[in-house]
Amino acid sequence: MLALVASTLLIAYLLAPGLLFRFFFSLFIPLEKFRRTRSEEFTFGAVTTLLPLLLTLLSVLNVGWIGNHPFSFSDSPAQKRTDYRTVASSLHSDAYFLQHQTEFWDASSRVTQRQGRILVWLYVSTILEAFVFGWLGKNFGRFRRFEPYALLADKLLIPNISSWYVLLTTFLWPREPERKVMADLLTSDDHLYRGEVVGYEMDVEGNLRGIMLNDALRFDRHSYLREKDAKSAADKEQFWKKIPGRNLFVFADKLSTINLSYVPPASSIPGMLEGVLKKLRIEGQVRMQPPARPSPKG
Repeated sequence: MLALVASTLLIAYLLAPGLLFRFFFSLFIPLEKFRRTRSEEFTFGAVTTLLPLLLTLLSVLNVGWIGNHPFSFSDSPAQKRTDYRTVASSLHSDAYFLQHQTEFWDASSRVTQRQGRILVWLYVSTILEAFVFGWLGKNFGRFRRFEPYALLADKLLIPNISSWYVLLTTFLWPREPERKVMADLLTSDDHLYRGEVVGYEMDVEGNLRGIMLNDALRFDRHSYLREKDAKSAADKEQFWKKIPGRNLFVFADKLSTINLSYVPPASSIPGMLEGVLKKLRIEGQVRMQPPARPSPKG
């Protein structure tokens, strides 16, 4: 019986809060997916539960309304001590249980309600913690310049979130100016694709299944090589061909290399450069214009 009670408490106080934290935190940032052992799950639960548990115990002991809700009933410190002593003695000794069955069931009912009250507020605190840390993590690019935040993020956040999320989104960059993740993908069958990364898929182990590109282009390498051999020089940009359809999904097992760039919109570049000039105490304005085409040689 003691083993059953101990297992129930471990699940209720460690495993369940850890699962709650992972679920609600994942609404902001996908956590790394891998098969944890049972001890690793309990360790993760202990780490994520420590702060909410301390907050819950302080609130239950010091805030009257929280300490009596839910499951409100007449109680006292002496009654608590008696109930826990009765339950512990009954679980430890069958003889004591047989002699005090009525007291045991009354005491166990009150103990269950007290523990249920703590667990309710623990779960609420854990969910709030997940929302706070999820929001802070989602804004990594905005807050990473603050040294205490960067230190905690490097130790606790980065190792536990999906590495593919870090690479294939603008997670590392501030929200302003908004950026696009552009990718050049070279496949094992020697095809080169280019486009904006608009999605990706992972399997249950956290391995990349594929990348989805928007308005994808394919590089016509054979035509480029023929043109280069004929003219000894060729403009590579002319050999990017639009692929029919809006989205292209490239399976990860076909990928040889991935080249990523995080490109701000062209309209924001002048403002960014003017900000750099201002920091250098240089007054000036920046304007963008398309490059002049070289005049054809006669």
